[in-house]
Amino acid sequence: MALQELIRNHAIVVLTETRTNTMDRLMSGLHDTHRLIYATHIATGDVGKPGFGVAVLAAVQCADFLHVHLDSQRLQCIWVRCDEQLFGFQEDVILGALYINPVSQPFPVRAVTDSFSSLLDEVARVTQVSPHVLLCGDLNAKIGRMREVTDVHGGLLMAYPALHHARRCKFPGVNAAGRLLVELASICELVLGTGRVCGDNGQRTCLGHDVGVAGSRPDHVLMSDKVFGIADCVHITEDRAISDHCPISMTFRVPNSSLEDADWGMQSEHVCKPGGCGSRLSMKWRPELAEVYAEALVGNSEMQTQFEQAIAKKDPVSACEAACFCLRSMIVQAAGDAGMTGLVSVCGPLRASRRGAHSPPWFDAACREKRRVFMEALRTGQPLHAREFVRRQYKIQIRWSKRAYTQRQRDVFLGRLYSKDPDVHAMLRRSKRTQTTPVAQSVWERYLKAHFQPREAAQLVRGGVALSARDMAVPLGRGRDVEALLRQGTQNNWMPEPDTVAVPSEEEMQGLVAKQIGKMNGRASPGFDCVAAPFIKYAAVVRPRVNGRGTERVNVLVPYIARLFKLFYDKARIPECWKKAKLTPLYKKGPLIDPNSYRMLAVSGTMYRLYANVIRSLVTDWCVAWKQDSRHTIWLLPWKEHPPAHL
Repeated sequence: MALQELIRNHAIVVLTETRTNTMDRLMSGLHDTHRLIYATHIATGDVGKPGFGVAVLAAVQCADFLHVHLDSQRLQCIWVRCDEQLFGFQEDVILGALYINPVSQPFPVRAVTDSFSSLLDEVARVTQVSPHVLLCGDLNAKIGRMREVTDVHGGLLMAYPALHHARRCKFPGVNAAGRLLVELASICELVLGTGRVCGDNGQRTCLGHDVGVAGSRPDHVLMSDKVFGIADCVHITEDRAISDHCPISMTFRVPNSSLEDADWGMQSEHVCKPGGCGSRLSMKWRPELAEVYAEALVGNSEMQTQFEQAIAKKDPVSACEAACFCLRSMIVQAAGDAGMTGLVSVCGPLRASRRGAHSPPWFDAACREKRRVFMEALRTGQPLHAREFVRRQYKIQIRWSKRAYTQRQRDVFLGRLYSKDPDVHAMLRRSKRTQTTPVAQSVWERYLKAHFQPREAAQLVRGGVALSARDMAVPLGRGRDVEALLRQGTQNNWMPEPDTVAVPSEEEMQGLVAKQIGKMNGRASPGFDCVAAPFIKYAAVVRPRVNGRGTERVNVLVPYIARLFKLFYDKARIPECWKKAKLTPLYKKGPLIDPNSYRMLAVSGTMYRLYANVIRSLVTDWCVAWKQDSRHTIWLLPWKEHPPAHL
């Protein structure tokens, strides 16, 4: 949509003649970049008519700095207060979005005069709140070469000598609204940007409904002296694809803005590098191919041999890295043999063509077929009556599919509600959309480095032996100086004897691994790991029962994972790739461009989480057995959601 692309390239947007009270259709493709600040309410009888509706939108980077100040009752005007940080002033800036109807039979000259009188009163009131005013909109005023700055405005003429010269103008026509507008600007000491700002030569902004019409300049921007001083340039594009009025884009040079840390690249369209941005391996679980995948794991004797050789290496670092790589390669190769892998473009989610491209759930195959027929009729240039018939059929199919889907969802909801099914809560929960944060990458890097960079551990010496924080059990808590507690313990010759835990056998490790694999969530995010949970949980084949008759499902990865985890446990090491986690910021409250307004969610790899759960289960069983001894009293704190990273 051309209007949405135009809005994405601007921080603050003023729309006039919206003709609607619902902005959902426009905002559906802008939910990740812009927010609706305010929109005037249109009476029911005037919805859809020209000359009604004003709205103000703002990018998410600066939406927190805009607040609705006043919704005029006598005019179609919205006054928005912009915080002082946005424009770099000491006071706030009052932004006005306005539409005044042209002279017509239902709106005579007297009504226009009353509108400008009301506007003069409101401008006088907002200037009492802040001296910085920015008023823009479609005023249907033709000002020609009229001057709003005269010899009476000595301060403006001294500050901006360019105002001595006549404004640039390509349409010298003047009307009653133009004379009233110039008079208002002169009284309130506002500067008309028309023909004054660089790039604005007084060219037309109203193209007219028909091609070949001369057009006019009814759209204007009025600014106070300080705001006019930071106006950099104006860009006016003649494009009938959006409206019969040209969009006016004004740029300001903002000193000391608080938006320096904002990421403005999220509005720009992604451009692929020469030759493409590359591709990455993607694994998608397909339940119908589960048996093929499991049999491919069993038959991959080459990778099984390499896994055994990696386990037998003497160097602990190379053994852990090689064994982990072999197991991951075994899973990837089996998934490829089963047809569950593919290459996807790295920049696919960044392309603007995919924004908002997801079809609604009720848009089924029949709707797609009707749409295809309709687009084919338009492409081939069929007669008007044929295109209209196909269009009606397409609309009928959409209406029927949407109604049928709504009825099915209603029946499912009522059925779950009457049966007291807990899944009914999922139908009431609003789906959350992911979007890019408006915080610049350099700001995130500084924030993460300041909070997560490891500090050097304090080295304490006792009897010539260096002790670190891992050598002693120290009660931790808020407001406690860990290093001071360690020094105090060293001075008192206190060093607790570490508790010993029996090393689990390979059979015990297999039991722990099988138990934790059964608890895995198949929909959990794999993080940076390409192996998702279903490729581990459902890697099962049907085998005869060892004790008893019948068959059972056996997970073929359990022995390999158990041997891998036992290697890590014995060597007290984990692979380097496991030490990386995907951090996702979750917005809580506060300014969107402040990293402190987000809560960081760390998503580790699938294998790492499985290993952490196995260690947690092992330590928990040991604590339970240790508690049964009456000589010891300990507290058992179960992990609610996420296990500790590594013990």
